[in-house]
Amino acid sequence: MNCIFICIFNQEKYVEMAYLLLESIFFYGCLDDNTNIIIYTSTEFMDMIKQNSIYNDNKIIFEINDTYNTIDKACKARLDLFNLSSICTSTYTKILCLDADIIVKGDINSIFSIIKDDILYTLEEGNIDDPLDYWGNTLFGNNTDNYSDKSAFTSGILLFNNCETIKNLFGAIIEDIQKMPNHLYDRPYQPYMVYNAFKYNCYNNKILKQYAVNNDHNINSDTAIHLFSRGQYCALNLQYMSAFLDNIKAKITPIFFQTNKSYPEQYIIDIIKDKLGNHWEYKFYDDSAVIDFFQNNKCSEFPLIIEKYNSIASGAHRADLFRYYYIYLKGGFFMDSDAMIYENISNIIKDYNFISVNSSYTANSIFQGILGASPKHHIIQKALYDAYNTDYTILLNDYHYWCNQLYNIIQNSDTHNIKLYSEVKGGEEYANIVDNDKIIFKHYYKYKIIPYHNKTEWNHYNIDELHQFDHTVLSIYEIPNKLIRIGPNCDGGYIIADSAVNYDLNYDLNYDLNYDLNYNLNYDLNYDLNYDLFISCGIANDIRFEEAFLDKYKNIKCIAFDGTIEHFPQCKCKIEWVNKNIGYITTSNTTNLKEYIKDYNNIFLKMDIEGSEFNWIDAMTKEELNKFSQIVMEIHWPFDIYRCNMLKKLANTHYAIHIHGNNYSSSINISNLKLPEVMEITYINKKLFANAITNPITKSYPILDLDYPNNTNINDLYFTIPINNNYIFVGSSDQNSKIINLSETNLILGHNLLNKQYPLWGDKFNFKIDSNQLTDINQLIVSNKLIVTRLDLDQGWGQDIIIPIKRKEILVYNGFPFHYEMFGFILDFCNKYNIDVTIINKINDNSWLDVYRAKYKFNSLETLPPYDELNYYLFVLLLTDDDISFPDSYITRNVVCIDHMNKNRRPLIEYHIPIAPFNDIDNTYAFPIFEYINYETKIESIKKNNRPIITFLGNSSIPHYLSDINAYISNISDFDIYIINRTINNTINLPNIYLFENISAMEMFKLLTSTNYICYIPNNTHNSINQMQNLAISACLPLSFSTGCKLIIPKEINKFLKLKSAIEYTANCIFHLDTNPELIEIFKERENLINIRDAAIFNLEHIAINNNVIK
Repeated sequence: MNCIFICIFNQEKYVEMAYLLLESIFFYGCLDDNTNIIIYTSTEFMDMIKQNSIYNDNKIIFEINDTYNTIDKACKARLDLFNLSSICTSTYTKILCLDADIIVKGDINSIFSIIKDDILYTLEEGNIDDPLDYWGNTLFGNNTDNYSDKSAFTSGILLFNNCETIKNLFGAIIEDIQKMPNHLYDRPYQPYMVYNAFKYNCYNNKILKQYAVNNDHNINSDTAIHLFSRGQYCALNLQYMSAFLDNIKAKITPIFFQTNKSYPEQYIIDIIKDKLGNHWEYKFYDDSAVIDFFQNNKCSEFPLIIEKYNSIASGAHRADLFRYYYIYLKGGFFMDSDAMIYENISNIIKDYNFISVNSSYTANSIFQGILGASPKHHIIQKALYDAYNTDYTILLNDYHYWCNQLYNIIQNSDTHNIKLYSEVKGGEEYANIVDNDKIIFKHYYKYKIIPYHNKTEWNHYNIDELHQFDHTVLSIYEIPNKLIRIGPNCDGGYIIADSAVNYDLNYDLNYDLNYDLNYNLNYDLNYDLNYDLFISCGIANDIRFEEAFLDKYKNIKCIAFDGTIEHFPQCKCKIEWVNKNIGYITTSNTTNLKEYIKDYNNIFLKMDIEGSEFNWIDAMTKEELNKFSQIVMEIHWPFDIYRCNMLKKLANTHYAIHIHGNNYSSSINISNLKLPEVMEITYINKKLFANAITNPITKSYPILDLDYPNNTNINDLYFTIPINNNYIFVGSSDQNSKIINLSETNLILGHNLLNKQYPLWGDKFNFKIDSNQLTDINQLIVSNKLIVTRLDLDQGWGQDIIIPIKRKEILVYNGFPFHYEMFGFILDFCNKYNIDVTIINKINDNSWLDVYRAKYKFNSLETLPPYDELNYYLFVLLLTDDDISFPDSYITRNVVCIDHMNKNRRPLIEYHIPIAPFNDIDNTYAFPIFEYINYETKIESIKKNNRPIITFLGNSSIPHYLSDINAYISNISDFDIYIINRTINNTINLPNIYLFENISAMEMFKLLTSTNYICYIPNNTHNSINQMQNLAISACLPLSFSTGCKLIIPKEINKFLKLKSAIEYTANCIFHLDTNPELIEIFKERENLINIRDAAIFNLEHIAINNNVIK
C-alpha cells in the first residue's frame, strides 16, 4: 500500500487549502485502490473536513493532535510521522508527504514508482549557500564549499520508502532542532531537513522535477503536482490555488472514453493513444463498468440514474445518458466506437470547454458521438437533466430526439469557449468531421468498422475530393544552396540541395552583405548541411542513389528500410538494412522511425514507399519532423483532403525547393492546372534559413541538365507551379488597407483571426480595388464592423467576412492586491495620445484610483465584458503577470501582460511588456512612471517645507533595516525622515522621524509631492535579493520619478537600471546629502524614460496595426 501524508494545523486557511488539495487529488489524481490519505490534524479541523463534500471516508484516515496551536509546532508536525499508529502498524511501503498548498492535476499513482533507494526524493529549490537562509546556510557554515552541487530542496513535497533509514533521518532532524537555539529559525523544519539530508547524503532533488513543480501557474504544464509556496502568505497561496484549480476545471478533463459491449481491438487503441499523447488517459466502459461507475459516483441531483439507465430500450440511448452523466461529473471527451480520431487531441481541444459536432445529416441536430466538456458544464448539466426526465417512449419514435434537444440547448446558451466542428459527407460509408479543411475524425456509420488507420496506398485516393486540392502546398521556394543530382540520370536519381552556395543566385538575404560574401554565406549564414544520419525508406533492388550519396557524404551512418524484399542488394558501402516497412505505428512488421531518429537532429531522408508517406507524415510530431534537415520523397496522388493536409503539415517545417514529375504515371488537370500524378519533391528544413528571407517563386519543370525522365523511353512531364496571386486588400479605413492572402489557412487582420474555409472560399468580393485601396469602404462598415461579402459563383452561395473595427480604447484589468502604481503609466500614455481607458479593478482598495481620477479620465467596469467584445479594444492590459484571477479562457492574442520580473509567469499570454531592462539583449521596457507633478509645482512644494525630507517606502521603511541610517548619511540630522508603510513597528531612536501607517494613496502622494529624496535600502527578503540581481524592481523607484524626488539606491541595483539622476551608494560608503538638491535633471530623465515607455507600447503589434487609430 501507498500513503499520502498531509499535516493541517494552526490556521483555518490551511483547512481551506486542504479542501482544494483533496478535491484535486480525488478529481484529477486518479487515486487507485492501493493508496490511502492520512491527515494529521486537530479534532476541530477534522470535523470541518468531514463536513465538506469532498470528504471520502473510504480513503481518508485521521491522526489527531490537539496541542499543535502555534506556527512553530505546525511546521514540525511532519516529523511526528514515524510515531503515528497508522504508520507504525500499517502495511504502507511508500509515503508521499504533501504540504496543504498543493494542487494535483495529473495521475499521482505513478510518482510512487520512481522510488528505487532508501532516500528522500525531493523537489529542487534554492541553494544551501543562499543568504536568505531558507535552506540551512547558517547550519552549514563554511561546509557549503564541501558540496559541488549546492542546490537544495523544498520540504513541501517529500517521497520516500517507509524504512529505518528515513526514520533515523527524521530522528536526527528532531535532535538537531532540540539542540539549536529556538531563535535561529522562525520556522525550523525545512533548514534542518535540508542540512541533515546533505549531511547523510540521503536525498535526490532531481528526479521529482518531472512530476512536480514549484510556483508554476501554467495549467498546461507537463507536471502532475503544483506546489504554491509563498511562505507565510496563506491568503495569497489560497488565492493562487483556487484560481489554478478553477482554471483546470474550466478545461476539458484529459480523459478520453468510449463505450461498447466489447473492448476495441488493439490496433484501434494504438491509433487512439497515439493521438492522445502522454497526458491523456484512455478509459473504456462496457455495460457492467457503466453500472459500477454509477454506483461509485453517486450524484444527489440524479439519485435514480441506474433505474433510468436500465429502463431505456436502445443501447445507443443508454450510452447517451451515460456519457452525459460521466462528463457532467468528471469532464472528459467521448468518442463513439464507430468513429476514429485522426488529429492530435490537443489540436482539437485547444482552449475550448465544450466540443461537439453539427450534424449535416439531420437538420437542427448535434452528432454527439463526438462530445467533450469540462466538469459541471452548463450545457451538459441541462442535457443530462432533460435526458434524466425524458419520457423514454419518445425515443422509440424519434431516434435523434436527444441530438435535437442538445442542439436547442446550445442555441440558447452562452457560446463562449464552445466549439462545434462540422460534419461533411466523405463517401458512401463514412462522414468526415473537419476543422476547416482538416479531417479530425471519421464516423464509419454504415459498417461500423474502423479501418487500419487512414491507410493510403498507391493511387487509392478519394477522387470525390479532387476539386478540393490546394495546389499551394506545392509552392516552390528559392534558396541560396545549389541544386545537384545524386544517382542515375533516370528512375532512382533525385535532386537535392548541396552544401555549396549558388553565388550567381539573385537571393534576398536578411543580412549585412558589406562583409566578405564568400566568407559569410558559407559560415555566418549556416547553410552547411552536416548530416548525422542518412535514412532511406523503400529500396527494392536499386541502391544507386544510396551509394552515390554515401560516396559524396562519407562517414555518415545509413539505415535502409524495406520489408518487401528478402535480400538486400549487394553494395560497396556500409548500409544497415531493417526488414520493415514504414507505417503510421510501429509493429513487428512496420516502423514509424520514431525509435531510430530520437538521438539525431540533422537527418537526410529519402522516401519512396508507394503512398504510405502520408501515414508516416501523420505519425510525426512537429519536433520530430524538425530533425530532418533535407527530405527527398516520392509523393503519390496527393489529391484528396487527407493527403493534401499531410503535405500542409510537412510545409510547416520544410520548404519545397524542387519537384520532378515521375513519367511512369501521367498528369492530371485540377482547376485548369496541370500537375503530375506522382512527384519527386525535395524539401529542406526552414530552420536552416532563419537569417534569410525566403519567398515562393513561379517555377517550371523539368529543368534542363538537372531533371531526367524516370522512364527514358518517353518524354518527361512538363508543368508549372505558380505563385498564388489570390489577394484582397481590406482595412479599418481606406488609409490603412492590409493584404489578406487567401491562400493561407489562418489569417490575422487587426489582431482578428480569419479562417479560410477551403475549398468553398472564392475570390470575388462586393467591392472594388483601386490602387490597392478599398473603394467606398465606409459604406461597408455596419455597427463598428467591416463586412465584406464573398460571392462564390461555383457553389452558388456567399459568406461575409466580418471584421471588428478597433475602438480607440484600452481595457485595463487588475485583480491583484499590489502594484497599483501600474495604473498610472498606462493612463498617462493614453492621456498623451487621446486613447480611452476602461479599468476593471477586482480589489476593494480604490484609494489609488481616487488619485488617478483627480488627474485622468477613465471608465470603470465591475466585471470582464463578454469574450467576443475583447477584440474591440486596441488591447486588454493585465497589470501584473502574477495576477491569476484573469481567467486563462479569456487569453487571446489581444491580451498584453506587464511583467514585474525577468521571467514570464503567464506563458499562455503571447505579448509582454517588462517594467525594467531585465534582459541585456532586449532593452524594450516600460518603466511604470507617469507625470504626476511638473518641475515648477515640485519646486513650489518643497519650498514650503521647514526642513528637507527623506522618505522611505515599503520594504525600505522596515525599522530594523533603518537602524544604521547614520552609517550611510552623515548629515541625517538635517532632514526630516518620513516612513510610509502598511504596518510600522518603530524601534528607531531618532527625533526627526515621522510615521505614516496604512495611509491612503492620496495622502501618500501629497507627502511625496513635498519630499526631496526617496531612499531605497534593500534587506534580506526575497524581493530585495531579486532586485539586487536585476530580477525585479521596487515600486518606490518609478514612484520617485513620477513625483519628482531624487532617488538614492544601491550601486548594485543601478548598474542594471543606469539611472543618471540617482545617487548611488555602497555598503561601506558615507555620503553627505545636499539639503537643497537640483531636481531639473530628474525631470529631464523622466522625459527620456517616458519616451522609452511609449516606444515599448508602440512596439506592440496591436498599436502598430492600428497606427492610424492612434496618431
